[in-house]
Amino acid sequence: MKKTISVLALLLFLSAASASLITAKTKRTPEPETISLREVSSFSYCCLSHKGPFTEIENIIRKLMGAIQEQKVRPAGMMIGIYYNSPEVVKPEDLKWEIWIPCRKK
Repeated sequence: MKKTISVLALLLFLSAASASLITAKTKRTPEPETISLREVSSFSYCCLSHKGPFTEIENIIRKLMGAIQEQKVRPAGMMIGIYYNSPEVVKPEDLKWEIWIPCRKK
């Protein structure tokens, strides 16, 4: 009889402990993401639009850099990738994206 009561008490204790853990986990409110608003002055840039898989990015960058050199334009910052859709939503051949680079004339 004592064994049955001890086992029952242990089960009740474990059940209550897990219920409080579950409640504690679900009551936590996620901390809001910290965002900042930044104003950027306008800038000139060169851009190459592309439709196709992201595996072609290296070739598109080469084409963009070749066109920049050919047209005597000087890069003035880091490249920017603009992606208009996601490979989780569309087929790789339907992905639309662009490579930009801030520039100024030589």
